[in-house]
Amino acid sequence: MPILFALPLFAQRGASSPADSAWLHNIPASKRNPAEVHRLIDLSNQYINKEGENITDLDMAWQLAAKAGKLSQHLQYDAGYQQSLQALCLTQIERGDSRSAWKLIEQAQDSTKAEMLYALQRYYFYGGQISQSLDSSILCLEKAATIAKSHGFVALEFHVRSDLATRYIDARKNASFTEQQARVVQLQKSVSSRALLGHYENVALYLFNNGVYRQSLDMALTGLRLSEDNKALKTDLSTAALYNLLGVIHFTEKQYQKSIDALTRAWEIYKAAGETNRIWNVCESMVYDYIYLKEPEKALEIIERTLHEVGYTNTNEEIAYLRILSYFQQKTGQAVLTEQTINRLVTLVEETGIIDAQLYNRIANFYLERKAFSKARYYLEKAVVQPGTPPHFQASVNRSLFFLDSATGNYLSAIQYLRRSQQLDDSMNNLDKEKQIRGLLVQYETEKKDRDLRLKEQSITLLSRQSELRQKDLERARLELDYETRDKQQQLQMAGMEARAKDKNIQLQKKNIELLEKDGQLQRNNLQQANITRNRSVAGAVLLLIILLLVYNSYRLKKAASVELDKKNGKLERLINEKELLLREVHHRVKNNLQTVVSLLELQADSLSSDALAAIQASQNRIYATSLLHQKLYQDDTISSVNMRSYLPELVCHLKQAFHVRNEIEFTVNIDSIDLDVSQAVPVGLIVNEAITNSIKYAFPDGHPQARISVSLATHANGTALLDIADNGIGLPAGVENGTTGLGLTLVKGLAEDIDGEPHIASVNGTKVSVRFKTMAPLATINNPLNPSNLQA
Repeated sequence: MPILFALPLFAQRGASSPADSAWLHNIPASKRNPAEVHRLIDLSNQYINKEGENITDLDMAWQLAAKAGKLSQHLQYDAGYQQSLQALCLTQIERGDSRSAWKLIEQAQDSTKAEMLYALQRYYFYGGQISQSLDSSILCLEKAATIAKSHGFVALEFHVRSDLATRYIDARKNASFTEQQARVVQLQKSVSSRALLGHYENVALYLFNNGVYRQSLDMALTGLRLSEDNKALKTDLSTAALYNLLGVIHFTEKQYQKSIDALTRAWEIYKAAGETNRIWNVCESMVYDYIYLKEPEKALEIIERTLHEVGYTNTNEEIAYLRILSYFQQKTGQAVLTEQTINRLVTLVEETGIIDAQLYNRIANFYLERKAFSKARYYLEKAVVQPGTPPHFQASVNRSLFFLDSATGNYLSAIQYLRRSQQLDDSMNNLDKEKQIRGLLVQYETEKKDRDLRLKEQSITLLSRQSELRQKDLERARLELDYETRDKQQQLQMAGMEARAKDKNIQLQKKNIELLEKDGQLQRNNLQQANITRNRSVAGAVLLLIILLLVYNSYRLKKAASVELDKKNGKLERLINEKELLLREVHHRVKNNLQTVVSLLELQADSLSSDALAAIQASQNRIYATSLLHQKLYQDDTISSVNMRSYLPELVCHLKQAFHVRNEIEFTVNIDSIDLDVSQAVPVGLIVNEAITNSIKYAFPDGHPQARISVSLATHANGTALLDIADNGIGLPAGVENGTTGLGLTLVKGLAEDIDGEPHIASVNGTKVSVRFKTMAPLATINNPLNPSNLQA
């Protein structure tokens, strides 16, 4: 079996014999860089992570990791060398050679050594090629915790000590468990709330399965308080697991309705997350509650609802459904149906070889009721030897064995099983523990009621504040009405004054007429002068008439032109509306066509290799980004621009689902409310798609306890916008920022140039892609003739 070359790190940087450096000639000079090291390690991990322990795959994984280690030494690339050690260690673990794995761990630096120990302990704990050993798992975790603490690796230390606490529970080392729990509490402020919630979930379940019910309930309630105070955690899978555990504890306390309430919360969270297997487990617990409440119709209702809304996707879930159904049928006296269901379960067990203690117990109880004692004993003995079953379940199985041996006359064995069941019951039903459990439940419910009361008080305060604001609005409206009334009164007074002034003018005109008449009488003596005056007056009247006719004709022409203009404006508005409807239909059909292309690519992907499949998936994501944009165009009020605050978060959510990213990576999205024209929105969406895809695929190759990807789009007063996509992963290999050899980064730069943007790609504490560009006004606001700015122009 090959072992790692034993040279110290960089011990022979400058001198190597021709034989030692012969391997280097097989690597082209253009690939002698850190990027090639990472490529070799990624390939090695792919062979390691293949299902099964195929020796050929492990040999290939070893060769690739060893080659990466030699190249790292040649390049004096410490990080690559440490990663190659880790890959070599995993290869030996998969082979089952723990001794070689320990030698490789001793060669690693402390940060890598802690991670390698953390990986090795899982193999000791769960078993497989390496023999199962709880003590060896604890030893690895203790060493990893010491290293993490001494070097300040806070996040790693938290996860190590969280697992170490559960191992001490299994080892019945209560003092050590208490010590680790205290240290975890000290570290909780340095980790995310989601990681802390996961810790409470694991510890609570381990304590429950080991019969430590009071402490289990204490941990579960602490986790639920954390979840209820944090909106982002209310739908977390760990929250669902804690509600499920709370329901089981309520059941043991015979508080069946409270158990159903807690289990319903768990059912809804699992349903939203698509966790079908866990949904069936919760369904089974709810059926038990309804049967004990003597409400069989509700038990059947939850079975049928789960079957209709969730169904089963594999044999294990079908078995869970049949197990629940057989219990319901037996408890409701449907003997024939129960026998048919049990026969189907037995057939599935024989075909699949499944190991399920609850299933064995269910089948055994059926045979015990039918007095088929040999078959009942076969399945009861299989159920009682299954490890990790909770004490209350073990007590139930031992009681069934007691009844079986009593019925068959084996009284000595029956007494032994009765004593075991009583011992398990005593461990669960200790009076002090029962009081403590009930006290904790009462305290939790009291706190919950207090929290609800505080929320109601806040709602009342908010309503009072809204009432005050409405009163202020009414007062403001009354003042405005008074002001308008006074203003109108002043206008009426001004109108009266103007009327009186007109009356005075009329009186003056009358006096002038009288004076003119007197003047006329005085001038009658001069007839010739009067005739001239009369002719002039006639000429003036004719001229005035002509002017009036011209003015009236001009008025009619303007009125006709106004009517025609109104008709044209109405017709123009109808044409614009028809254009918008047509554009919406075009965007809708483009979106549907793009979705059809995505579906065709999915069908094609089923028969492709991994590389081709990755290319197909990348194309699907790019097409989806464009499809989502067209969907926004025909759904929103505007048809030529897209609001980025609505578009980009939905695109990020799709990428999380496409790459099956759940809780491993935390996404932060901060988008200003900005409308971009289609010509800019499409490249921006594709840039975000490429950058996030690269981060998910390459930024966290070995996992990251606090993996994070952030997306932001900010606008500035000078009409420019800044798009940033950043992660805290391993960063880009040296030289890649300028070279842009990958398709994704090439697309990012090309798309940035399409919007006259300035792309910048940096690799400091992760990878950051920035594009600064000048925003354009949407095309609809520029070309719309009814736009006020265009009318003014």
